[in-house]
Amino acid sequence: MAEKLVSGDRCTARAVCRHFGLNRSTYAYRAKEADAWEAKLKGALRRKSNEHPELGYAKITRLLKQEGWQVGARNVQRLRRELGLAVPAKKPKRGRQGVSTGLPTQGKHRGHVWTWDFVHDTTRRGGKLRMLNIIDEYTRECL
Repeated sequence: MAEKLVSGDRCTARAVCRHFGLNRSTYAYRAKEADAWEAKLKGALRRKSNEHPELGYAKITRLLKQEGWQVGARNVQRLRRELGLAVPAKKPKRGRQGVSTGLPTQGKHRGHVWTWDFVHDTTRRGGKLRMLNIIDEYTRECL
């Protein structure tokens, strides 16, 4: 509406902005056209994402830089979000197949059933301590 008043020589742009309560910078703003470089980048990004669907934005950025594109990781992340290119969710692990072994086996004699376990701890100075404990179930002897 403001544009029609100004183009018809009915009012100045300054007066129109004052009347409508519009900032003059908002009145003078012209939307930018889509950048041709960004359109080419989107094409390359889509191609790389289709070639490597398992890779995220950081590794796709690295691949684009190897091709010669001067692009940052955040820009690639934003464009991937706009294009709807997401890494597919990981498939859940499959459950165990087959029959269970049932109840734990009771040791009947020495050396019949062995139990093992890893124990982790830290020292006072921050060092790591790892032990493998192996126990004979019948005699409770620890090796």
